[in-house]
Amino acid sequence: MKLRHARKARPDARLSAEAGMTLVEVMIAAAILAVALVFTMGSVVSIAATSRINEDQAIAAATVSTLLEELRALSFDQLMAYQPLSSSDLGAAATVTVQCYDASGAALALPIDTTTFSTPLPNPLEVQVIITWLDEMGRPYSKQATALFGR
Repeated sequence: MKLRHARKARPDARLSAEAGMTLVEVMIAAAILAVALVFTMGSVVSIAATSRINEDQAIAAATVSTLLEELRALSFDQLMAYQPLSSSDLGAAATVTVQCYDASGAALALPIDTTTFSTPLPNPLEVQVIITWLDEMGRPYSKQATALFGR
């Protein structure tokens, strides 16, 4: 005998009580996602800041190297009269200092008037190029290099 009124399982029938997600589970998942996004964005900002610092340091190192090469091409009198320019590549807050050291080890900023300067300068003369600048956050940085110059 056939059952005429047998129930068939309908696809749109209600699922059991364990199926689906509760509101608490959705809120926990959203909180975990929010924390992960905050950490990810913090990492991206940190990487961008580090990249900018590295770029500034590379520019400063290249500028210091270029200045030392420029100084090597000068005669001793031209070296003593050298007036450093500011480096615009590192921003308006960048300063370039070129100094040498006398026989006692005291630093002397260039240019030096050798006609009125009485302390003897050593041979070879130690010359140091220093670039200092501030980044966007106001943190100070510097790059320096030293070379010896004979007469």
